[in-house]
Parts: sequence; structure tokens; C-alpha cells
Amino acid sequence: MSKTKVARAKARHYKAPRRSPADDVTRGMMRGNTDGINQTAIVDLTKLKRTEDKIRESRKRYRNLFDLVPVAVYTCDANGVIREYNRRAVELWGREPGQNGEKPRFCGSYKIYYPDGRYMPHKECPMARLLRGEKLKAEDLEIIVERPDGERRHVIPAPRILTNIHGKITGAINSLFDITERKRAETAAMRLAAVVQSSHDAVAAKTLNGIITDWNQSAERIFGYKPKEIIGKSVLTLIPKDRQSEEQEILRRIRHGESLDHYETVRRRKDGQLIDISLTISPIKNPKGEIVGVSKIARDVTNQKQTERRLTEQARLLNLTNDSIIVRDHQDRIVYWNRGAEEMYGFSAKEALGNITHELLQTAHPENLEKIRKNLARNNRWSGELVHTRKDGKTISVFSRWTLDRDVRGRPTSILETNTDVTARKRAEQQQRALYQFAQLQHIATNVGEIHDASLDAILSAMDCHRASILLFDKEKVMRFVAWRGLSERYRKAVEGHSPWKPDAKSPKPVCINDVDIADIPKPLKSTIRSEGIRAAAFIPLVSSQKLIGKFMTYYDAPHVFTEDELKLATTIATQLAQAIEHKRDEEALRESEERFRATVQQANAGMARYDLKGRIEFANSRFCKMLGYKESELIGKSVREITYSDDLEKTKHAFERALRKGEPTEIEKRYIRKDGSLLWVNVSDAPERDAAGRPKSVVAVVIDLTARKKAEAALQKSRELLERLVERRTEALRIANAELKGEIERRKGLEGEILEISDREQQRLAQELHDGICQHLTAVAFMARSVGLRLKNHRVIEVKDIEKIAELVNNAATDTRNLSRALHRFDVDAAGLVEALEDLVDREMWRTPCRLEVKPSFHLDDDTVAAHLYRIAREAVINANKHAQARQIVVKLERSGQRQMVLSVTDDGVGVQKARNGARGLGFHIMNYRAGLMGGQLKVESPEKGGTRVACFLPDGTVKSNKRKKRAPEPFSAKLTKALNTLI
Repeated sequence: MSKTKVARAKARHYKAPRRSPADDVTRGMMRGNTDGINQTAIVDLTKLKRTEDKIRESRKRYRNLFDLVPVAVYTCDANGVIREYNRRAVELWGREPGQNGEKPRFCGSYKIYYPDGRYMPHKECPMARLLRGEKLKAEDLEIIVERPDGERRHVIPAPRILTNIHGKITGAINSLFDITERKRAETAAMRLAAVVQSSHDAVAAKTLNGIITDWNQSAERIFGYKPKEIIGKSVLTLIPKDRQSEEQEILRRIRHGESLDHYETVRRRKDGQLIDISLTISPIKNPKGEIVGVSKIARDVTNQKQTERRLTEQARLLNLTNDSIIVRDHQDRIVYWNRGAEEMYGFSAKEALGNITHELLQTAHPENLEKIRKNLARNNRWSGELVHTRKDGKTISVFSRWTLDRDVRGRPTSILETNTDVTARKRAEQQQRALYQFAQLQHIATNVGEIHDASLDAILSAMDCHRASILLFDKEKVMRFVAWRGLSERYRKAVEGHSPWKPDAKSPKPVCINDVDIADIPKPLKSTIRSEGIRAAAFIPLVSSQKLIGKFMTYYDAPHVFTEDELKLATTIATQLAQAIEHKRDEEALRESEERFRATVQQANAGMARYDLKGRIEFANSRFCKMLGYKESELIGKSVREITYSDDLEKTKHAFERALRKGEPTEIEKRYIRKDGSLLWVNVSDAPERDAAGRPKSVVAVVIDLTARKKAEAALQKSRELLERLVERRTEALRIANAELKGEIERRKGLEGEILEISDREQQRLAQELHDGICQHLTAVAFMARSVGLRLKNHRVIEVKDIEKIAELVNNAATDTRNLSRALHRFDVDAAGLVEALEDLVDREMWRTPCRLEVKPSFHLDDDTVAAHLYRIAREAVINANKHAQARQIVVKLERSGQRQMVLSVTDDGVGVQKARNGARGLGFHIMNYRAGLMGGQLKVESPEKGGTRVACFLPDGTVKSNKRKKRAPEPFSAKLTKALNTLI
């Protein structure tokens, strides 16, 4: 059968899937202090659009290659709907499916039939059964396709399932092989095999004188004489007159004991008709070995002669087919070998006849040969793909069909084998599969390195080469290896930088070296290439945006002639590779730009957030999270309403809607609710973010903290109001102040005696501590020094341990002095250092009772004066607990009680308030109570249920702020009283 010349058709329009960029245009507006500064970031996506256009152009080239496949190929989705088909499929079907708005499924043919002529619905065709998960047998892979004009074609389908990278079935691809002409050749071969079968033989016996003595039914059938009509007559009755001399020669040879096999001659039937016969003549011997007669087996070969002439003509026709037709006997020995087999395998008929096919062709079977033979004996047919080895050593893939021929008794006689070379089809499938996998991998690759690996896999598979490499221009316009397979480091270093084109080459063409040994290249380069074992190579340029960016190379270990189809395929791969590299580079550049923008947003001094069209937070930078006291994961998904103060909800809603409706930035001042429940004054600028179509898709907010400014404004306003009220009530205020002053003077006079008494007592205590502590240490030091002096004077010997003891006593005295001075020293405390000062207080070694500090995270203080008063209250309470409580431990706590009150407490587990009445209601209590009053707070001394004493100072927030603004120092005491207080403090 001659090959059909396929015309190249226009590629059907194929629309590539549109990729939606992460952010087409992102606008940000930031505002600092009270001056408005607008800043807009615009990302240019022109390169991305160009890359998408190039991908679509690559898909168009892939479609052209798909149409050039020499067999009918089409694809279906998972539901069986036909999605793509090439022009060869249209020619086979005799129509273009889907022209009337229909969605053809499983196959585009007009009608389908089983090989025995039964009608086959489209939903029962091999493609449909494969998509349903059925396993197809060899006998299922043959159908008859009817065209709209009524012509029927025998077809072998080869459906294959398509899956994605996760193994999910996405569809199927089917190749349809037209075997109509081959089926006709098979029918002719079967007819030839039937004609060649043996006919019944005529058996007769005669005497040495030529008189017929025996005559069977086959002889009657062949010659027309009944036994009674011919027995007893001379055999010359059957011999034409011009051949009667043959009988004399035959009898002579028989008398000499000779036999004649397959002696062909002509005899006459009863009706006078001459027939061709083949004689087998043997002497008949008696028991003594004497020749007593002649046995003749006559086979009518008239039909055989006619058949031979007919078979000669048919064999001539069979030699015209492109398929190889082989007939082998029951021992697999070749008995027929047509010209197609000679051309396919390279063996002549003379070389092939008599050989066992599996040994001659080194057949690789798809399954065990014995299993194939059992299948053939059971079904009389078998088909499948085999791998044969030609005479020149090359391997080819063939689609083989075996038909078992039997005699009239059903015994196997021969096997008719018809083989079709499908190497090109397998190669085309391999190339398509490689291109398809490369197209998939380049979309899911995360970096350029993965693109390189996927490209090398596609090149090695599609180009059927032994090695491959990819080289790209670096910044200095030097070609350097970026990926390779099977190349040594020595070779790469030797040839790196070599390029057959200049960096600025326009429209570079592939360069091929079919045989390195005869190529016109420099001798050093040729020596380097040959030492690597390379005999042929091809340079394929990588061009992107009409700019040469590099090349990929294919290498072969033997001389190789590069065909036009190979170069077209290589150019297609190069185009896809160049576009994929540029696309991935653009993506990485875009990702780096996004990272830089994200870092800028995260490090901005202003809070930034993005809301969706329903006001839900999609993004928040670290500054915004810090403002509100939330983590980013806690803010994402929250609505703006949830974090907005209730009084500001309405204007927030109007500003948000105005930004979306008018598409213009809006600015308002509002309050947020922090995570801890406190309020945060902010300036919010909302700007809409649009999609590619210009429609708002989100809102970007820039948030400036106005808390400090609001506090200052509130303080200024309150100061004005206070000043106005002070002027109005000046006289009343002076009168009240005078009354308070008089009461304070009277109260201080009452306390003066107590203070002096306590001062004397404290001085006595300090004197006793100096006498019992430091003086004792100093006395011991003096005694030890005197003893050492006498020993040195009298004996001139000093004990080291005595000196060490003196040093220890001096250190102890110094430590006691330091502790005592720290207890007497006034510690200047501010709001920021309050916790550190309290930690120093509880960690002092002078306390007889262990102390510890507990601070709750919600406790926060801004007023330095209040911090100093709280520290002195805590110190006085700790001193009292050490003196009077007889406790095992003392706990100092700073915490918040409710929403509007802070508490400082000193708790011990000692004897309690009743037993320590003097310590609880003495001068120390009055001093602590006085300090609490200065802060606007309240001091309480109580006994917990578990025992001990708790001294607590309750301080409202409002009072703290008021005291911070007033910063009014208490009126001074008298000089004597001040000196006593300094001694106590």
C-alpha cells in the first residue's frame, strides 16, 4: 500500500488558559504626622503579558506539530467529549465532527462496527470502555469505521489514558491506524493458503506388463472410470498417445527397483479431458522381495498448476504491500517471506526461509511466548506489539497480527504473520508525550533550575539523543553551561564559551554536525569532542523576544543525519524552553519586587491594612498589629466593624462606601478598640484598589496613631476649662484653700510629736545596729590585727589564715555598712523604673523574711510622681512586715483591679493586724496614708482569711492623670521635722 501524502492544514485556534496575576496594580497611600503625603506603587506587567502571548504562540506551534503526525490522533476529556483531533483523523472519518453544534463523544466517526459486521454504539467503542476503567484485550482493538459516503475502513485503535501530576484521570488520547489495505492483503494470503492445501490422491496398482489391478474412489473421481471399467485394462488407456513412451521408461526403472517421486505428467480422463497429475510410483514386492507389480499414487495437480500460476500473480501483488507478510509452519520455520519483509528487516527471502522467526529477528515478546501460543490455539488469532532486530542491528517496533490456519481435521498447519512497522508512530507518541510533560512541568516549576531539568528530560526523550546540555549567556555575553546530562567536567571547561553565533545575531539557525570526523571544525575542538565519545551534535538557538539568550545541544555517540522534522521539533522545544526561562525569570523578578514592596510595607512607621469589599481584613502590617495589640493571624478575617469604636461606626461606613463608589481616597479620624479594650485615636486614609477591568476589588488603609496628639488636645481643652472655672471660683477656691491649710497645720502639729518620737527611736535602732553589727566586726578586726602584730613582733611569723580572717571581717563590715546605707538612701524612682526599683527592694539581703515581686502584664503607669510615692509605700510596708509580722514570706504585687483601678499590695503570712497593731497604725501607716492621699488614692490595711497582713494602695486611673498634670509638691515641714523624716526615709 502506498503512503498517503498528508496536506498541511491550518491549525485550529487554541486559546491558552488566562493566568490571573497576583496583583496587576497595587496602590498604597501613607500619611505621616499631620501633613498628607501620597505615594503610589505601580507594577509594570507588560513583560508578563508578552510572556503569555509567547506561550500561546508556542501552543500554536504545538498544534502544527500535532497535525503533522502521520496517523489519525484525537483526544477526549474525562467525560469522553472530543477536544482535539488532527487532519489525518478528519480524512479517516470523512468528516469534521462537531460542525452542527453537537459535542461528539468517544469517536468522531459516522458509524462503528465490530470486525464481524455487527453495529457498535459509540459508547461501546474502545475509547469509551477505557475511560470507564475497563481493561482492553488484543481482540478488542479492532473496529470498522464507516464514513458518511458509505466507505468502510478497518482500524486498529490505540487508546491511552492521560493523567495529571497527581495521578487523576484528565482524559485520553487515541491513535487510529488504518489497516484496510493490510486486511485485504491478509484475505488474499488466506485464500492462497487454502488453495495450497493438499487434495485427495488417486491410488492404483498394475502389473509389470501395465495391466491395472486396483482402483480407488479418488482415482474414479479423478479419471472418471469406475473400477469395473478400468481394472484389467492396460494403463495406456489413461496415457495420451504422445506420452505412451513414458510408460515403457517407467516400467523399466521399476523392474530395476527404482521409485519415482512426484513425477509430473499428463493423463486423459474418460471424457477425453487431459489433466495434469503428479505420480509417485513404487515397486510392489512379494514376501521374497521379488517385484511383482507397480503401485501408483496419482494426484490431480491440474488445479494446483492453475493455483500456482494464480499464486505467482498473487505473490507479486503481496510483494507490493508495505507490511511484512510471513508464513511459518507449526515449528515456527519460515515458509514464505514477502518483499515487504525483506525491506523491513533487511533479510532476503533466501536468507530467511527455513529459519525460526523468533531466532532470526531476536523477537522481544510483550508476554511469555508459551502464553501467546495458548492464546493463539484457543482463539486462532493474536495481535500485539513486538520488538524485532533488523539485519543491520537496529531495533524496530511492529504491530503484529497472527492467524492460525488449520486443516480439514482442525489440526494447526501454518501461521500467517502480518507485521506493521510502528516505530515512527511510537516515536511520534514518545515525542508528543515528552512535549506534553514538558509543557506541564514548565507551568508548575518553582524556579529556573526545575525548568532546566524538565527541558533536558524532554530533549533526551523527544530527540532520542544520548546526551544534552543547556548553555545561556551570562552578563559578559559568554555562553556558559547551566544544565547538562552525561558530560564530563573536563569537556565542559574545554568548550564553555564557544558559540556558532554572535551574541547580537538576528534569527540564528540551528547548526548540525552529522559526523565530527569529517566536519570542518578546528582540530583542537574536534579532538576535545572526539575524546568525549561524541560523533554528532546539533546547536539549537534559544531565542526570546527576537533576542538570542543561549542554546541547547544534543549529542550522539554515532554519526547522525538530522532530518527536517527533527530540526522542526528541536526548534519547537527551543522556543518553549526560551519562553519558559524568560517567563520564570520575569516571575522571579516580580517576586523579588513584591518582596521588596512587602518589606517596605512591613517596616513602615504607619499602620497599613487591606480590606475586601465587605470590610474584612485581608492583610495587616506589623505596625498596624502593634497599634491594636493583635497578631496578624488574629486580625485576618476580622471585620472593620469589630475593631471600630461604636460611636465611629457610621462615619467609618460612609468613608468606606465613598471610597468604593467614587474611587477616590478618603480620610477620617476615628477610634479603634485595642485587644486589651483600650481606645486608640487614629487618622485613617482609605484608597480603593482596582482589578484589570478597573473595578474596585479591595480597599487599602493607611493608619496614623493620633493618641499623643489627642491627649495633648484633651489636656489643653481641659486646662482652658479649668482656667475659666478657676477665674469664676477664685474667691471660693481661696477660702477653701485657707480652710484646708489651717486643718493641715493642725494635723501636722499633731504628727510632729509622733515624728520626733519615732525619729529618736529610729536613731536608737540605728545606733544599736551599728554597735551590734559594724562595731563588733571592727572590734574583732582590731583584736585580730593586734594579735598578728604581737606575733610578728615576737616571732616574726604571720599565719595566713589570720590575715584571711581579718579580710573576711572587714568584708562583712563593709557589707553590713552597704546594706545599712542602702536602707537609709533615698531611691529616686520614675514610672519607667518602678518595676526595676521594686525588684531591687525585694532582693536586698538585709531582710530577715524572704520577699518576692509579682507584676501583672495589664499594669501600666505613666506618672513619675505617682511611681515615687508607690515605691515609698511599698518600702515602708516591707520594713514594717520585717519588723513586726514574724512572717515566712512577703509578696509585693502590682496589678489592675477592674477597668479603672490599679493596686499596689504588700502581703505577709505573719501574725496579722491585731497582734501587730502598733506597726499597722503608727507613724509608718500615717506616712503611707498621706502619700496615698497625695495621689488621690486610698490605703487599706486588712487581714486576709488565711492570716497575715495585707497593705494595699488603690489608685484610680483618672486620679493618676490628674496628679500628673498638677505635679504639686507638698508643703514643706519644719527643719527639725524634715531632718527626722529624712532619717526615717
